[in-house]
Amino acid sequence: MVTGHDVTVQGLRIVNFTDNGIVVSDADGVTIRDNVVRHIASPGWTRAAILVVQVAKNVTVEANDVADTGYVGIGYFASAGGNLRGVRITDNRLARTCLRVADCGAIYVSGRTPTANGAIIRGNRIRDYGPSGGEAKAIYLDDGLSGAEVSRNVISGQGTYALQIHGGSDNLIVGNVINLPLGQPVLFYQQKEDGSSQAMANNRMSGNVVRAPGQPKLNVKFGGRGSGLILGQNRIEVP
Repeated sequence: MVTGHDVTVQGLRIVNFTDNGIVVSDADGVTIRDNVVRHIASPGWTRAAILVVQVAKNVTVEANDVADTGYVGIGYFASAGGNLRGVRITDNRLARTCLRVADCGAIYVSGRTPTANGAIIRGNRIRDYGPSGGEAKAIYLDDGLSGAEVSRNVISGQGTYALQIHGGSDNLIVGNVINLPLGQPVLFYQQKEDGSSQAMANNRMSGNVVRAPGQPKLNVKFGGRGSGLILGQNRIEVP
């Protein structure tokens, strides 16, 4: 558990833990960098190889090697009373996440508190993020997360969807390279199920390269009012 202010956790090798690898809570100005976190069983929700929770402001997770997790690889789990201001997840390598628990993301950020908005998820390499039928995503913006930048990530291998936006607005997905197996959609675009009258708006997806056999689906919608999705120029390449 990492707590306190202006802390750097660097150069650790963490292997074969049951629930989590590194946990950050009650902290401000923390950097988790250049660590190896592997074989974290994570048998249930709100667990991850690298987990940021509750009050954990200005936490940067960068250049880590994460592999073989039962649930989330890198996760920011907000709560209504928490504070996750300054979310930065950059230049990490993730492989074989979401192996045991459904509804998962290799990189997962929850937006239950407005302070989680404005997350930066950039330059990560994600490979094999769960079984095709397990609702697993490479990058998962959940619970109304808004104002996020998802850019220059490379996604490949097996999962259910490459990306999900759930209930949020003003998210930007740009400049990513997404390699998909046959039949896997790119984006699950999902309204909230709580009867909220607030529609999703101004989510933009442009400048991405999608490589997949067949004709991949860019947008899968579920419920809610309108789409709020702006599709710019995305390049589809068929091998």
